[in-house]
Amino acid sequence: MIEKALIVVCAVLLLSLGGLALLSHSRGQTIDTLTAEKAMVQQKLDQANANLEVSTANHDRIVAEKDALLKSELAKAQAEKDVAVRMASIKKDIDDATDGTACGNSGPFDALFDGLRLLQGAGLGVTPGDRIQIPGQSGPAAPKPGHPTGAGQGRVR
Repeated sequence: MIEKALIVVCAVLLLSLGGLALLSHSRGQTIDTLTAEKAMVQQKLDQANANLEVSTANHDRIVAEKDALLKSELAKAQAEKDVAVRMASIKKDIDDATDGTACGNSGPFDALFDGLRLLQGAGLGVTPGDRIQIPGQSGPAAPKPGHPTGAGQGRVR
């Protein structure tokens, strides 16, 4: 009976060792499967990182190109504005310009020329080129040196 018990114990031990070996082998396969899955996930992660770097570089390039384009457009708009301001200034100057007779037709010049005509009419021989004594001004009312004096040389209106 001891022999039978010993055979049963040996059979149980062999079955236990076989089960442990089978369990160990399946665990090895599970570890190998997990390692392979980890490697695939790492490869996908590396690919995603590379794609992200390329996308970031493309985005930065596009932003830089847009920035340069905006700066160029701003400079062009500023130049066009400067030209428009200059043209508006020239147009305003043209619109405000006179024919040059406004000064000669002004009140002070009219009074001066009227006075000269009166002096010519009085026979004093004063011409527009002569010096006229202005009240409050010192010095003689003598003709300018080298200027001929005589009647009939005044301004005709």
